[in-house]
Amino acid sequence: MDEDNPDYLVHETFTQNFWKGDALGRPILGTVKTVASFTQQLVFDFYAGRFTPRNMVFSAAGNLDHDRFVAQVAEHFSGLAASSESKIAKHASPATHPHITLKRKKSLEQVQLCLGVPAPPVASPQRYAVYLLNSMLGGG
Repeated sequence: MDEDNPDYLVHETFTQNFWKGDALGRPILGTVKTVASFTQQLVFDFYAGRFTPRNMVFSAAGNLDHDRFVAQVAEHFSGLAASSESKIAKHASPATHPHITLKRKKSLEQVQLCLGVPAPPVASPQRYAVYLLNSMLGGG
């Protein structure tokens, strides 16, 4: 189904080439091969290793009673076993692979274009230039 969605397909093509060989370049929905390899136990084990109190953040905004919110979180999540360390691995930024990929699909009546470049970290003072470039190119 996603292969028939040009907007989705252009981004999949971009990420697979831009982050070639890295998890960021793999399809977020998985492939037929990877999804077929899942077992119920594999999913449960992954979930149990990631969704631990150490890896959770609760936030709320708006007109609410802070103490009541904290009490509700404690009530609903206090049964989770504490974990001593996070099982989420930290990785260095992946290598990027600049490229131009052209695909022609005769059934389309429009052009899909995706432009991406390596960007500075989110807290970098250089991020404002990237925000400006993003706005000038139409956002997204």
